[in-house]
Amino acid sequence: MDTEFAFICDFAEQDRKLHAVGIGWDQITARSLPHRQPNIGVVARLRGSIAEKGTKDISIRLIDADGRDVIPAIQQQVEFNPNGLEGHVNVVVQMSNIPLNTYGAYAIHVLVAGEQKARLAFNLVEAPSQASQ
Repeated sequence: MDTEFAFICDFAEQDRKLHAVGIGWDQITARSLPHRQPNIGVVARLRGSIAEKGTKDISIRLIDADGRDVIPAIQQQVEFNPNGLEGHVNVVVQMSNIPLNTYGAYAIHVLVAGEQKARLAFNLVEAPSQASQ
C-alpha cells in the first residue's frame, strides 16, 4: 500500500465523507511544561491494488525526539476491499489530552503491518514571554 496523503490536524472524523479541521500545522506553543495538547487528529489515505485485499493491521505511534513512545501505540484493523483493480482506505484517529513533557521535536508514524507509510513531524516550542505594559 502507498500513502496518497497524510496530515495532522486539530480534529478529524469520517462518516460517508472525510472531515478535518485545522489542517497543516507543524508547531505547538506551550507556556509551561508539562503541556497537555487537547486534540490531535491524524488522517492518512492508503491506496493499494486488489492483490493487497484483506484486513490490515494499522499502528499510530507518537514519539518524542529520543524515539520514545509518548503514549502507547494506537492499534486498529481496517478492511481493505477495493471495488476494481485498486482502491483506498482512510485511517482517521483522534487523540485527546496528549502529554508533551519536553520542548522539541515529535513525530507521528503511521504503520501498516509494521511498515512505515507516513511520518508527520511537529515541534513543541516555548511561548514567548509577555512583555510588561
